[in-house]
Amino acid sequence: MKQPEDTKTLELAIETKRGRGRPPKANALDQAERARRYRAKLKAEENKNDESPKTKYPEGSDGANTIASLIHQVEELNRANKIASQANTSAYGEINALKATERTLRQENDLLVYERAAAWKEIEKLKSDALR
Repeated sequence: MKQPEDTKTLELAIETKRGRGRPPKANALDQAERARRYRAKLKAEENKNDESPKTKYPEGSDGANTIASLIHQVEELNRANKIASQANTSAYGEINALKATERTLRQENDLLVYERAAAWKEIEKLKSDALR
């Protein structure tokens, strides 16, 4: 540090070490302002989505035709859902029958493997008795 009257001494070019982390922005918002803006944005979006029923229907319609067509679409979807549900039920029945068949075939296979192993043991026993 130099005296204010000193005009001959040069300033030292010492750089200060920068602190850790990201440097702060000059126009950074505090948490309260950030929250205030977020709530205002949500309210604006909510108001944008809240349209009066008059604007939901096309011009010249009374809304009854639109509601009737929506009810018809819902009924069609319910019928399609019922058909799909019946198809799923029959598919589950077929799957369960196939699983039962698989269990039976696995049991039969295990029995055949056991019998084959027993037959090989008997063959080996007969061979060893024949060689004596």
